[in-house]
Amino acid sequence: MRPTLTALLCILGSSTLHAAPVTVVRQHYVYEVSADGTWTTEVDTARRVDEQQAVAGMGQAPVQYSESLQSLEILEAYTTTKDGKRIDVPADKIITQQLPASTGAPTFSDNKLRMVVFPQVEVGATLNLRYRLKQLKPYLPGLFSAALIVNPFTDTQAASVIVRAPEKLKLHFSSRDMQGGEVKSAAAGKREWRWTYGDAKAILPEPGALGFETFSPYAAVSTFETYPELAEAYMIGAEAAARVTPAVQKLADEITTGITDKRAQAAALYRWVSKEIRYVAIAMGAGGYVPHEADTIIAARYGDCKDKSTLLIALLHAKGIDAMPALIQAGAAFKLPDSVVLGAFNHAITYLPEWNLFVDSTSGFTQFGVLTPNLQSKPALLGGNKSMRAVVKTTPAASAQDRVVQRTIVTLTADGSVSGTNTVETLGSAEPGLRAAMGGITDAMRPTVAKSMLASSGQTGEATLKLSDARDLAIPFSLVFEFKIPQRINVPGPGALATSFGMPTMASGQGFASSMLQLERKLDFPCPTSGADEILELTLPAEVTITTLPKAASIESPFGRFSATYEVKDGRLRMNRRLDITTPRAVCTAADSVELRKFATAISQQMRAQVLYQ
Repeated sequence: MRPTLTALLCILGSSTLHAAPVTVVRQHYVYEVSADGTWTTEVDTARRVDEQQAVAGMGQAPVQYSESLQSLEILEAYTTTKDGKRIDVPADKIITQQLPASTGAPTFSDNKLRMVVFPQVEVGATLNLRYRLKQLKPYLPGLFSAALIVNPFTDTQAASVIVRAPEKLKLHFSSRDMQGGEVKSAAAGKREWRWTYGDAKAILPEPGALGFETFSPYAAVSTFETYPELAEAYMIGAEAAARVTPAVQKLADEITTGITDKRAQAAALYRWVSKEIRYVAIAMGAGGYVPHEADTIIAARYGDCKDKSTLLIALLHAKGIDAMPALIQAGAAFKLPDSVVLGAFNHAITYLPEWNLFVDSTSGFTQFGVLTPNLQSKPALLGGNKSMRAVVKTTPAASAQDRVVQRTIVTLTADGSVSGTNTVETLGSAEPGLRAAMGGITDAMRPTVAKSMLASSGQTGEATLKLSDARDLAIPFSLVFEFKIPQRINVPGPGALATSFGMPTMASGQGFASSMLQLERKLDFPCPTSGADEILELTLPAEVTITTLPKAASIESPFGRFSATYEVKDGRLRMNRRLDITTPRAVCTAADSVELRKFATAISQQMRAQVLYQ
């Protein structure tokens, strides 16, 4: 699922390390709400280009809308040059386009982009856009919701939101760091609310921080008071879409032929939907919040996240297995907004109450019962059905099973050449990322990829890459990297032996250390999750003698433990480094980063320990 314009009104998103080179001169929204939840909003924006790097990105402004549910009218569009001259956007430079994400499945998408292309965009120019968007039908029955979220990474001179609604329409509001509330209405039979914000200087973003919507100034409104109300409204369309039809029953029976165990049936159905239904990131039907019927998805063989969840639920129901949709936020936010807004969720997964199990069939790379790190410890809104009521339930947290294990078996010869294998095993939530990263590598590409992987670790020689089928979710994913590197080590010594051979190390405490040491944090961020095991067995020639081994290490922290052991036995050097992450919560604060940096610093020092030989 995707947040819509009314569900999430953000002012110029930014993911760079610098505050945006743009100033929001004004960003004003006026909502006129009807008793049935439909609405009209007039949006008035002006953005000034402050630096050359912003010219290309600011030259056009897209406005997304649904042809079946909304009408869009561009009221004004013009550039104010740096010397104050107004230049209107010509009519032929306001272009209606198919939503780019829907090009692979146009029959399912009625969403369009109205692209406004501004003239004479340069440093000092201000780009002005005013438009009217009318909602002809509520996204969900009885729901009106909107939120203005100010981007703290952009200078903002003035921002506001006004909501006008019938006196009898009950609305629920929340806000943070914005001035406002109810004001006297000039229209009979109506109430009015107004919030303002401005004269704010940008702060610097931080990589890996929580989404700015979790701490930014905002004002939000909704006709719903609780999230279960939203789930019940969602289920009106979702439950009907997931009904068990003859086509659904036939498919479910075919997929589970010969399987009698209920959980095994659920896993087989999950794997089929994950693999056979192509994911297309489009907003479909009623603004992207009502899924297609299961029969339609089966026939098309594609759908977005809520469609894949809907089909899986229908198939599960066909086999007598209880299941329901779970709406969730896949971004860096771990708490629901106080106001019940659609933008609180951007993804749909599936909940199986019989096993208290969340599953995500969208990615195609996630095994049954596993959640990727971005879905762990998140509030999920369960749709509810006859067996249980709609409720908000937190997804499972990361565990010790979420880890990467890399084993390196290598032989050093008398001329200093080395040969061996790297075997990478991923467990729990660490596995989908590796599957996805390797899933697009074809047989023809493997020699080139193997060579590049060897080069990226600063080595030259021969290498081959062996991968299991990344999309076969019935078996663990395996990666084997074989290598031969001529004259890698100076023999005879003296010298220092490397502890990394072949492909870059994926299971290293150094990766964790580097991420924690890159900057001093001021913003909250998701706590680290996955652990790592780095195992090395190096067979030595008679010409090489180990003279010094690093001391064994055991580093304790409130956020985990790192250990390292080294030994030489029977002509082999064995090293085992293990990182266990045991963060006590999902979100870490700037204060936590101090302790994490201490932990990372100690690990980084240990990783630099040398094995000396002669």
